[in-house]
Amino acid sequence: MQFLELEQIRKEVRVRDYFLDMLRQEAVDASQILSSATLVIIKHFDNSSITTAMVTAKGKITYLQEQLDVATGLLRQEKGATQRALDLLAISLLTLSGAEARVRELEKQVEIGSQAQDYSAEKVIEMQLYCAQNLLDTKEKITQPLRTENHHNASMLVAAAKARESLTNAEKKVEFFTAQVAILKEEVRSRDMLLREVRDEMVCSTDALKLASQIKQVLNATKQKELELVQDLEIERSHVKDLQQELAENRRAVLVEQALQQMEKNLKGLELKVEMLRGGVRARDNALRLMRDEVDRSFEVLSNAAENREAVRQMTSYAEELRAELASKDEKIMSLQEKLSHVEPSLRQERPVMKSNSSVKASTVSGQLRSKNAPNVSTKVKGKSIWRRQGNKPPSRPSPQS
Repeated sequence: MQFLELEQIRKEVRVRDYFLDMLRQEAVDASQILSSATLVIIKHFDNSSITTAMVTAKGKITYLQEQLDVATGLLRQEKGATQRALDLLAISLLTLSGAEARVRELEKQVEIGSQAQDYSAEKVIEMQLYCAQNLLDTKEKITQPLRTENHHNASMLVAAAKARESLTNAEKKVEFFTAQVAILKEEVRSRDMLLREVRDEMVCSTDALKLASQIKQVLNATKQKELELVQDLEIERSHVKDLQQELAENRRAVLVEQALQQMEKNLKGLELKVEMLRGGVRARDNALRLMRDEVDRSFEVLSNAAENREAVRQMTSYAEELRAELASKDEKIMSLQEKLSHVEPSLRQERPVMKSNSSVKASTVSGQLRSKNAPNVSTKVKGKSIWRRQGNKPPSRPSPQS
């Protein structure tokens, strides 16, 4: 029976050690899960509530780890004490076994010498029984702490089970926080998408506002310019009214009008002459173009055949004649230009000092005439200078003999 109790105690110690190892492994796994979850949360989020919750969970895990470490230390102490008690129990059992053997021997001796020494034998038996009773009391005293240790170990196993349940709850909380972290990730992703869309809309609205401000500036500038033009128009209208009054009061206005009409007729005649000169210039240009083409063809013919030298001389003389005609036409154009330059100051001198609508019209016509004549004259002079340079330095052509 005592050996059975000893084996039962050893089995309970092994089961307790096994549960202790399981609790230690679960605590390590919970610590790793908590560390990884904490790293993920710190890496991706900065939420005070989640941080507080994770810190609280971490504190609970740390507290449970400390409790588990304390329980582990106590269990190790209890294990050592139990081992020592088991050793003492084994020694006590051996001692009791020896005492029982001695009791049996004494009983045999009592049976053998009962008849001879009844009184002395009874005394010896009483002494032996007293020793056996003392040994039994010692056994009871030794087994009582063992029972107490077993009860304490049972309470420690209950505490370990509670710690395991607390670790399970902490793991569930960690899983809950992980799910919350995933939800927060999704919310942050959606928030980033919304922020990106809002940013794009703000950029578009900013561009639209810039364009609207530019359009507003242009409109303001246009309105300002319109106001200035309206003011100028009012000023011109007042000038026109003044001039009309002066024209009605002054009799010389009629003479000025007649002079202006005569000047317009003269200008029209000059315009006709200029058009004729332009036609002559165009004819000259066409003749020059034809001459250039003819000269090119002649040079091509001369480069291919040596017997066409006489034709080249004739073409050269013809080109010289054309150049002479062009020079005479250029001189005529220059003389006409000089006449125009002399006519314009006389026209300016004949105009009255006061301004009128007719004077404005005449100045506009003369300005248009000058703007029309100036480019053509410069073009003609430019063409004359070019062909004069070509006349002074005719292009060299290889002779047929060479």
